[in-house]
Amino acid sequence: MNIVLLIVLTVDLSKSFGKSGGLAVGLILLNPIFAPILGLGGSRQVGPVAAGGTWAQGATRHPATRPPGPPAG
Repeated sequence: MNIVLLIVLTVDLSKSFGKSGGLAVGLILLNPIFAPILGLGGSRQVGPVAAGGTWAQGATRHPATRPPGPPAG
């Protein structure tokens, strides 16, 4: 049961960052290598997968999750 939950959550995590199932497989099999790739790479969270890949109704984005805009000044 725990393995199934781990797989489902890992696939949802990779989809939350707009990545394919290949990253999910990497996170499951070689987590110490693929977790820093996801965390320290250029990936941005695109939204929770449980809400259909978009932000839930009424939810607001945290300012840090917005794509970078032109420099101010």
